[in-house]
Amino acid sequence: MIQKIKKIDLFINLFYQLLIIQIIINYLTYLKMPVFHTIEVLFSKITQKQYDDVINYYNLKKPTNFLPLQLLDRAEGGFEIVVDTRSIYLSKQLRWHNKKLQPYPGYLSFDNDEILLLYLSLCDVFTESDVILHIVRV
Repeated sequence: MIQKIKKIDLFINLFYQLLIIQIIINYLTYLKMPVFHTIEVLFSKITQKQYDDVINYYNLKKPTNFLPLQLLDRAEGGFEIVVDTRSIYLSKQLRWHNKKLQPYPGYLSFDNDEILLLYLSLCDVFTESDVILHIVRV
């Protein structure tokens, strides 16, 4: 029962964080200011099972108009969303760099909603205190 209450509290807390983040993004969009996202983590390693859990959570919760999230097959690791299978450059990529998931130059970037869902997916697999979403006006 206590675990159920903790999960409900975590869900409510994440929901309010997501709501606040969405309000900030909407305000910045209204001001016509570009927004740059970075997801930072405080843990040192991510296992294959944890990658799989993040991807499964994302793909389970994504709206039907979103493309599926996949593991990025690069040395740095990370995540990708393949937009067009005919070209590797038509994929959205976030690669690990200094414990941060960042867009890779020359590739498409994740949309705001995709970033937020990935952040929530990471929070579900790890703890909320181990995952930080940075929103920066460019």
